[in-house]
Amino acid sequence: MEDQELETNCIAEDILKRYNAPVADKIIAHTDGSNAYCIVLLTGSPESLSKRFIDALHQAAVRYWDKGRPPLLFKSLIKQDSSH
Repeated sequence: MEDQELETNCIAEDILKRYNAPVADKIIAHTDGSNAYCIVLLTGSPESLSKRFIDALHQAAVRYWDKGRPPLLFKSLIKQDSSH
């Protein structure tokens, strides 16, 4: 995954292990040692779910593509975001 040692990723993984170990085991086995996944951490909040999801997706994409060459679409979205 993008950063398997990131504190929020470790916390989310621990919570999933505690409440649904079989699902956690499948996810860990599938993603272990892979950089092919962008982690989107979405938590409860009084804001609307769609707004939180878009914000979390944006933050995750920025972290993920910070380490490499982002696709042209991502560059375009960042440019539009900064113009508002």
